[in-house]
Amino acid sequence: MKMFWQTRKTHVAYRQQALKPASVLAVQQADDGIEYVLARPQGDRWQVEEIGFWEAAPELVTPLDIWQNFFERGLGELLEANPAIQGRRLLLGVRRPVIEFCRLEVVDVAGIDRSEQIHNQLAVQERLDSEEWVIDYACMAADDAGLRQVFAASLPRDVWERWQGLLQASKCRAATVVPRAWAVLAFVRQQIALETAPTLLVAVYRRQADLMVLSGGSPVFVRSLNLQQPEDPAAVSQQLLSEIRLTAGTIDLPGEDQAVTHALLVGDAEFTAALATDLTDSLDMATRTLDLSNLSGFRFPSEESPAADVVPLLGLLVHSTQAPDLETIDLMNPKQIFRPASPWKRLGWIAALLLAVLGYFAFDLWQTYAATQADLQTQADELKQARATLERTLPRARVSDYLQRWESEQVDWLRQLAEITERLPSGDDVVVRQYDAKRTANGADISLQFQARSLEAIAAIDRAISESGWQPQFRRVVETQDPAFPFRLEATIPYTQPLVASEESTDE
Repeated sequence: MKMFWQTRKTHVAYRQQALKPASVLAVQQADDGIEYVLARPQGDRWQVEEIGFWEAAPELVTPLDIWQNFFERGLGELLEANPAIQGRRLLLGVRRPVIEFCRLEVVDVAGIDRSEQIHNQLAVQERLDSEEWVIDYACMAADDAGLRQVFAASLPRDVWERWQGLLQASKCRAATVVPRAWAVLAFVRQQIALETAPTLLVAVYRRQADLMVLSGGSPVFVRSLNLQQPEDPAAVSQQLLSEIRLTAGTIDLPGEDQAVTHALLVGDAEFTAALATDLTDSLDMATRTLDLSNLSGFRFPSEESPAADVVPLLGLLVHSTQAPDLETIDLMNPKQIFRPASPWKRLGWIAALLLAVLGYFAFDLWQTYAATQADLQTQADELKQARATLERTLPRARVSDYLQRWESEQVDWLRQLAEITERLPSGDDVVVRQYDAKRTANGADISLQFQARSLEAIAAIDRAISESGWQPQFRRVVETQDPAFPFRLEATIPYTQPLVASEESTDE
């Protein structure tokens, strides 16, 4: 049973087409479990159907353990609790330490693929081998000198493959795997217009916070923090203020403007209010707060505004339907190194095409050969059947031919035999055992074999034949073991044409 929507095959460079809106299950890892949102597109809005939390086992303390346990057990439990999850698109939001960020700068070089250039530089600077890590990156537009600021996100390939195996066992696949900070940035860009001046984006969640420095609306620095006293707004504000002061004083920004003068705060109202006051008083930053109670593009099941913990999940919804660009990071669909086809590969394709053409003609010839063989076999079967018919009819044909020759020779052999046998003694004394006749130069020779009861019967045979005008030639008389007819007489009667003529005149 297919449970979740399958992603399409990635582009050779990166997935450039936005995914079509569909019902989704967006999940992200919390400190002790998995937070999730069920939503479906409704016109130009997202209808949030359910916001929930799946609690992991207490002994699971690392993020990788929580993710693995969720794939093994959590998905099935959510499906049992809510069958509407079946068939939805799965969106994953990940954060440190599951993934790592690396910042680098690259210069555009003609003739060199950007992805290959970034992968090579990561291998040299950060020891990140693309064979061992799944890598995707976001890069800003090049400045006047052709320099690009690049952020790369990496996930260990063995972890990625283990997740794929667990998801495959659950008959599903993740459509996107997006860093939490990039999901928040997609959410913020949808809600408000960002300043072009250097801006600090601060997102405060339940127990963590993300600091993202933006230049021209694009990220140039990302840092995630664990909050030491997450329940105390004043303590959270003081911790973040210290980290922001350190970040603003040390970050190297592209361009001439090196001062971070604006801050954009995302979080629950009590935390953002305290932080906004401290930033204005201590760092003289112009602050703006994103009002979570008045969000555009979303409709929630209750009148209450969503908590700050849900913001990355809402960002996953926005990110899934936006057309990817060079500033998008998606570890499920990473940007690939584009390698032009080599001449040998082209030759291979040409050879394959030629083989296909030759195979087609060879198949056609084989079909013709097979048809010819079938015809030959059919003709051989017909010839065999005709020979069998000939063998059955040949004896009858020979007899018919023999009779035709008798008629053409104008000799009625049976009549002659009848005339001879009529003159013989009765059947009690003489029996004709064999009769044969063959043509001669003057007529024919009729061979007869008689069985006689006595020698007197043999003499009667001689008299009967001789008196009728025939000239019999008796070859021999032999005694036999037959008690009824102990004497066998073999005789030949010459038959000549004049005799036949005289017989015909007599008959007339």
